[in-house]
Amino acid sequence: MTAYGHCGAGCMHTKILMDTDKEVSWENARSAVSEIYDFVRSVGGTTSAEHGIGMSKASAFKKEKAASLELMRAIKRAFDPNNILNPGKLMDGPDDWVEETTLRYQSS
Repeated sequence: MTAYGHCGAGCMHTKILMDTDKEVSWENARSAVSEIYDFVRSVGGTTSAEHGIGMSKASAFKKEKAASLELMRAIKRAFDPNNILNPGKLMDGPDDWVEETTLRYQSS
C-alpha cells in the first residue's frame, strides 16, 4: 500500500498496490481496506472527502453513515424515481468491493 494526498488539508489517500492476477492479493486488499477504514472511523475521520465513494469505499461509507442511509435513499427516490442516475452506487454500493472490482480484471 502507498499513501499520498494533501495532508495539510487533512486528506490522505491510499492505494493498494497488488498483483491483480493472484487471488491472495485480492484477499489481502479486502482485509487492508477494511482495516484502513475501521481505523479512520476510530479516530473520527471520514470515508471520503473531495473524491467519490467508488466501489471499494461503499461498504465503509455505509458503516459510517448507517443512521442516514434510508434518508439518503428517500431523497434519491424523490429526485431519481427511475433509478437511472448512478444506480448501485453510494448508499447502494456493493458490500464486497472485491467481487465487483475483479470483474474488470478478468480475461475474456
